[in-house]
Amino acid sequence: QQDMMEVNDATKDERFFDNPLVLGDPNIRFYAGMPLITDRGYNVGTLCVIDRVPRQLTPEQNFALRVLTNQCMKLFDLRLKNKELQQSAAIQSKIISIVAHDVRNPMASLKSILELREQNIISEDEANEMLAMSSKQLTSTINMVNNLVDWGKLLLKVKTPIRQPVLLRKLVEDCVAVNEVAFELKNNEFSNLVDGNLVVETDPQALQFIIRNLLVNANKYTENGAIKVLATPGDGWIQIMVSDTGIGMEAATIEALNSGHKTYSTPGTKDELGSGLGLSLVKEFLDKIDGIMEISSAVNIGTSVSITLLEQPAV
Repeated sequence: QQDMMEVNDATKDERFFDNPLVLGDPNIRFYAGMPLITDRGYNVGTLCVIDRVPRQLTPEQNFALRVLTNQCMKLFDLRLKNKELQQSAAIQSKIISIVAHDVRNPMASLKSILELREQNIISEDEANEMLAMSSKQLTSTINMVNNLVDWGKLLLKVKTPIRQPVLLRKLVEDCVAVNEVAFELKNNEFSNLVDGNLVVETDPQALQFIIRNLLVNANKYTENGAIKVLATPGDGWIQIMVSDTGIGMEAATIEALNSGHKTYSTPGTKDELGSGLGLSLVKEFLDKIDGIMEISSAVNIGTSVSITLLEQPAV
């Protein structure tokens, strides 16, 4: 019910006279309950008082029970808000620690190069060579910062990620668009083999983050090769695969990555640096959208990363 429920004598009430709690311990006779209703109208419980003898609430007692019920709901809301604030603080703390560690170094290196050149301690050619190396660091750093921003946004969603119909081929095209120049610089040919009519029910932001990172990784370890994305629908699930013809990985590395026991990064084909953060965050995103990842690879042949999503109705 939406308002106070009062039972003056349970033994004379046809709804409760044969209830075990009335017939036996605690021998309830009187009951008054006020529903605990959230701001969205959900009844999550009842604040109630009972007695072993019949009685009726006075107007003052009725008012007091309503006030206490309202106070209970305020305390519930306060606890939820505190939990959200703690989660937000933890996320911010993690982002700050990562940024402090992984962003400061390349920025400091760039600053040092510029200062050395301004003081004519190094030649223009030496500065250009060092700047080229620094550029690789900065590109990796920018990718890492983008990952952190997207990761933070997702984790700050206290509720379940939104599920909606996503046209998969279009989402892959959007991911490719932001990496197109990077593919060209490595002379890698890209193929989007996803059926144009294939739709998946998922959180588009999370899935875009995942595919974008897998494409960045594929390009990082592939040069003068091919990268492709294909999708296979099943009964209640869909598998998306990003494969490349790059340098591949040793069996021990694959086992460590699949088990999730170790996260690390190795230089790419052009000595691109990385923090190893991308793949770790991809796994966190997959957990949010009911997905799993499996990696297969062979040295000098290539790597395939498969993600399997369990499809659920959109809400």
